[in-house]
Amino acid sequence: MYILGISSTTKILSVALISDSEVLAEFSVTGERSKAEQITLFVEESFKKAKLDINKVEAVAVTQGPGSYGGIRGGVTSAKSFAQVLKVPVIGVSTLEAMAYNFSGSNRTCMIILDAKSDEFNLALFADAKDGLKRLTDDFVISRDKLFEKIKQIDGNLIVAGALDKLDLPKELKNKDNLTFVSFLKSFPRAVNVAKIAVNKVKEAGLESFLSLIPKYSHRPNIKRFVK
Repeated sequence: MYILGISSTTKILSVALISDSEVLAEFSVTGERSKAEQITLFVEESFKKAKLDINKVEAVAVTQGPGSYGGIRGGVTSAKSFAQVLKVPVIGVSTLEAMAYNFSGSNRTCMIILDAKSDEFNLALFADAKDGLKRLTDDFVISRDKLFEKIKQIDGNLIVAGALDKLDLPKELKNKDNLTFVSFLKSFPRAVNVAKIAVNKVKEAGLESFLSLIPKYSHRPNIKRFVK
């Protein structure tokens, strides 16, 4: 099945088109330009590159959070618009799960971390099993100190990936032999991952299960009031 994937919840915007597990097109960029504008551009370019009629798409998949407020809103709105025009389901995928998918085949436990705000982080744990990536926790918010404690408590081999530049890891954690640290640039939520996760969701639940989509915000938007 043909699925359009959109990932817009982080500083890297990614759009991809896949057929089951085959990647037909993928575009990723980082920058300050309007996410909605870039999504439309990349969707058009994806279908041109794949030489595929847009009406062949059977579902649209998108990161629904956590992540930046504007990125979540822009991505979900764009995905819903495409899905409405094409009359296809729209499938929401966790940003953290899309990041964890980068480590499929690692046979390791993965701790995925995304910067939230006010010294807090979005976090989820996954295990790479023989039958695919398995969730160990839901997505949740954790403070910096409690995050460090959680990392210390894990004895087995652990991949810690995501917003490492925001963590300021203590030396004792950096030197732990059981930890492998992976930067955000090597673990960002690729749209290809979003689309592939959506394929698995459809296989498990069927297309008819995805008739609505709700954004998942971990925090309220950071809106400052200007005082005259």
